Amino acid sequence: MKKKELISGVIILLVVAALAGFLLAQVYALTLPRIEEQKRLEAEGLYRALFPEGVKFEPGRTGDLKTTAVFDHSGQKIGLVVEKRVTGYGGEMLLVVGVSPEGSISGVKILQHNETPGLGAKVAREDFLKQFQDLKYNEVYLKNTTPEGKIDAISGATISSRAVTDGVRKVLESVRNQPGKTGEEDL
Repeated sequence: MKKKELISGVIILLVVAALAGFLLAQVYALTLPRIEEQKRLEAEGLYRALFPEGVKFEPGRTGDLKTTAVFDHSGQKIGLVVEKRVTGYGGEMLLVVGVSPEGSISGVKILQHNETPGLGAKVAREDFLKQFQDLKYNEVYLKNTTPEGKIDAISGATISSRAVTDGVRKVLESVRNQPGKTGEEDL
């Protein structure tokens, strides 16, 4: 192969790569608004699952936690949605907890987990997560750890059950301890 052929081959390859990169960037720029809108709609769907009467959602932070304030049609704050990462048996889990202005739980969802299929993964099922509904801070314990506890651990998945329960308690604790707050009222 001659040097001239090699150089022309490299130049053609560079032109094709640059053109492909440019086209890829253009497609990304065109689709980015649609992708962002879809993410927003998915997040709002999740927030509405925790607060069905929610119509306006304002992102924010509570300490190191990502939060979203939820408002009803009259503009009154009806709750707070808080994201919390916890470590279970299989690794990190991402919890989303809805907290009412009274400090009770409106719902819990698990968005990501790596728990053992058929065992620890049961913590993401609705029958386990429903146990948290309407509980207050002092009730969010596993039944086998304290008399005040209201949560039944999943048999054989105690580490996963404890991780979710402790994560929900930490969310409630963070919300209760916001600077300028007087307790469970006035989220």
